Amino acid sequence: MGMKELTRMKIVVSIFFALLSVVPSASAQDTLDVVVVLPMFSQWEEDSLSVKKLRLREVALDCWAGVSLALDSASAPPAHFAIRFVEAGEDTAGLRTYTREDFLKADLVIGPLRRSPFAEVHHMAPDVPHLALTDLGASTLHLGQKVFMPYTLDSEQMRALAQFIPTQHAGENTLMLASDSPRTRRSESAFRQAWHDSTLRDVSGMRDVLALREVACTDKSLGAMWDSTTLFRRNIVIAPGGKACRSLAGQLQTESHVRDSIPIVVYAHSDWADFDFLSWDWREEVALTTAAQGFHAEDDSLYADFTLRHALSTGRAPSKFSTLAYDATLDVASRLVQLGTSWMAADQAAPAFPVATVHHRFDWHTPARAQGWINNSVRLVRQQNYRRVEVDLSTTPTPAPVLAPTATPAPNSE
Repeated sequence: MGMKELTRMKIVVSIFFALLSVVPSASAQDTLDVVVVLPMFSQWEEDSLSVKKLRLREVALDCWAGVSLALDSASAPPAHFAIRFVEAGEDTAGLRTYTREDFLKADLVIGPLRRSPFAEVHHMAPDVPHLALTDLGASTLHLGQKVFMPYTLDSEQMRALAQFIPTQHAGENTLMLASDSPRTRRSESAFRQAWHDSTLRDVSGMRDVLALREVACTDKSLGAMWDSTTLFRRNIVIAPGGKACRSLAGQLQTESHVRDSIPIVVYAHSDWADFDFLSWDWREEVALTTAAQGFHAEDDSLYADFTLRHALSTGRAPSKFSTLAYDATLDVASRLVQLGTSWMAADQAAPAFPVATVHHRFDWHTPARAQGWINNSVRLVRQQNYRRVEVDLSTTPTPAPVLAPTATPAPNSE
């Protein structure tokens, strides 16, 4: 039996025992009934599943591992949890496998992974706190007041970058790569707006910082970017586009090696941190800084303990899905146990409640014209000394290195 099959068997066995071994409590009020709705496709033979369904089941297994480890951890809130698994994948006839009765006693519903089933489940239990584990989009927040979306919107990531960059790069040449393709338009527009908003703030002595030069490019080509740079002085390059800019990121890495007399510092969308073709040497050279929805230091003991428990339970390292499922479940369950549900009807965030999450932080807010809660927490992560470190947002500006004793040069026209 291969490792992949063994892993699946271990998690399926853990689901089976979770269904049988509900922890008893002194009274019914001490127990939270947690219903986890995931597409395991338990009625299907593996060789009859499509590639899409196999991928959904793989993500579901990771999410189940994260949820179950969270509610069985030392960090879990002081309560008993009755975890019930409900199949979200359709049966072999293509029919839905859950009914309204599955959620009658639920105190917390987690999942499913896709937008339509998630909305369907929420309509069956509209008064129950409902946690998403995948990025279902901001429209999901309109379903109701008790929906939790743990993913951070691009607009919040761009706002964090737009507010931080001017404090670090006074007077430096600041360029934004604007491909304006349909796949990057939203995040680029969000950065423009956030940058514009920052000019409305009174930043004493830093008005010149807020000048932003946009460089027209595509999602695969830098266009005339190098004509807008300056020689021997640091150039601040901002790339708001995400996954669609993979080719653009590769082009920037290649061309910056050739033009080594034009030093650049790069700030980018969180997706750039996952571009494995970007070498560590280049990331170090440009001090690559990205927005991040989560982060843990290399020597973080909480994450090391979580990784060990995850490996013992599943036979492999945690994925981004199992890590988010762990953190989000822990945070929301802790709030339910210690704050109840009345705060969810408020039109502003409840007071921050610290829990020992391992990778993500949560700052829940209800956006304008929405009802549900979304995570506004954003962190900035930079490569420094060949390690990824979280940027301290309270740090003072760092001076630009003097690479050559020259007068301020004109824009490069190579």
